[in-house]
Amino acid sequence: MLNIEKKIEEIRQKPEHIRLRYTWGMVSICMVAVMIIWFVSIKVNFVNSDKFENISDTKNQFDILESTQGTVDNFNNVENENNSIDELLEEARKSEESQ
Repeated sequence: MLNIEKKIEEIRQKPEHIRLRYTWGMVSICMVAVMIIWFVSIKVNFVNSDKFENISDTKNQFDILESTQGTVDNFNNVENENNSIDELLEEARKSEESQ
């Protein structure tokens, strides 16, 4: 503590332009420290928000997948119906030929 008090007294004894240099130097150091803390906290917030967005995206993709499952089942049914339609067309051709 004595070293800090001695340094403060030393600075007080210097001319005003030197004291202003010390002042601006300390302001700059403090500003850089605050900016570092700010950037680190922003980075942490973005990383955490990305995790939540990924979870949300995964849930949305799962919901879409579930909703399309019924559509896939419908396509399978349509394919089976197409076979029936082909059979019906075949029967219609046979009936036309027989007439």
